[in-house]
Amino acid sequence: MSDLTLTASLSAGLIAAILSLLLDDTEATAVPNLPPGLPPVTSPAIDQFEVVAGDGDGTYIWNSWGLHQTRITRHADGAVRLIYNVLDAGGGDAWRLMKKQGEAGAWSLEATGDKFDDAFLLRDPVSDRAHVITSPNSVRTVYSSPTFAPVVLPGAWPFSSNASRQYSGAGIGADGTLCFKGYEEAATSPVENLTTRVGYLCGKMSPAGTWTWNAKVEREIGPRYAYDYVFPGVQGGFNGFLATAQRDVHKIAAGWPNSLDNYIFDGVRFYKTGYASSADWLQSEIVPQNPPSMTATVAPIQRQYDAYVDSQNRVTVISFREDPADATVRGFYVTVADMNGNVLLNKKWNLPTYGYVRLFESANNKLWLLWSNSDASATQIFLYPVTVAMAPAFDLQIEAYTDLSSAAAPYRMRANVFLTVPRGGNQKNNFVDGLMVACGTSYPAACSGQDKILYFRIRLPGS
Repeated sequence: MSDLTLTASLSAGLIAAILSLLLDDTEATAVPNLPPGLPPVTSPAIDQFEVVAGDGDGTYIWNSWGLHQTRITRHADGAVRLIYNVLDAGGGDAWRLMKKQGEAGAWSLEATGDKFDDAFLLRDPVSDRAHVITSPNSVRTVYSSPTFAPVVLPGAWPFSSNASRQYSGAGIGADGTLCFKGYEEAATSPVENLTTRVGYLCGKMSPAGTWTWNAKVEREIGPRYAYDYVFPGVQGGFNGFLATAQRDVHKIAAGWPNSLDNYIFDGVRFYKTGYASSADWLQSEIVPQNPPSMTATVAPIQRQYDAYVDSQNRVTVISFREDPADATVRGFYVTVADMNGNVLLNKKWNLPTYGYVRLFESANNKLWLLWSNSDASATQIFLYPVTVAMAPAFDLQIEAYTDLSSAAAPYRMRANVFLTVPRGGNQKNNFVDGLMVACGTSYPAACSGQDKILYFRIRLPGS
């Protein structure tokens, strides 16, 4: 009997039992490739596109907000999960966790709870559990499968009303270490956002389902940086977490007192720190802020739209930049830094000067860039291969795109998509799962109504 025949004759339960004996509590649980029988593709294609729900909150804390959040996971048991927001009975916000079991499974509600704005969905790569992290009534809480019983994160955290952002970030490493980061305004700050600090907490769940947390760490950082993309794990020999954060500062603190906008989004910070201490904190302004102006009424913007740590431990930030004094600035820029925040590349990419972007790697560590538009027209989805050049100088070059838009017709996207990326605990594969948020109405009607929550899967060649 061949190995293939023997494997086919084993029950799924016996295979799972054998795997559980082979895996210890620090080894990641592998996510299988696509089901057998599906032929390889020679060019990217969307092979699944499904409506998950039609009751998303499109008015209060809309589902397309929060580029830094992780909202979709794929699991080793064949499940795909995603999380979205709804208005609760009292007019506040609630999260709903939807689950699709297996290739032909239907989407069903698995868990729900109260929240304010931020809601993160993470997969534990070791246990395959799902974790939801959010802050009902400003209480930082994690809910884990299979019961999703709430566990309050230890430590003193500041209260924020449901009219305020939580400014949090979360990520999980390959060994299951989860890190949650929040922003705190210092009580002694003379001007709003001028003196702030971060508070973060890292921990891990045991195989039995018990959390062990390090003590909460606090560190003053000066003006506010928030909406953190958090990357825990061992990277480049460093065992802790990396993050990139958006500068978001009140106009007085930012040096733009006459700005028509109260808050200035200008610049991106890279930092790294230990799980239990910030003694070795290291930071770099990898997208430095523009010089302030005491008289100008419109400030330039440099907004972080995505961040990714690749298989070579390079930290890539994609930002959207615009300057009222120079129309040629408008567009997407790619900034790449090493593990110490030293900038290796900073350039404008030849992309449409609107919309949103996502960077990810496939199973063979090939980089891809997903560009999508937002609700001014029918959905557009372009997938660009990204080539890494090392000579004559390091460069990231985007190649000709594949137009995947037809799979999403006639929907109109609210804004960005969410993908199954490693900082959410997902394994790189020869496909990527996505969550798309669409208007309640279809093109060409005006964008209105409750959000439609859509699932899609992109098959990738060469993995």
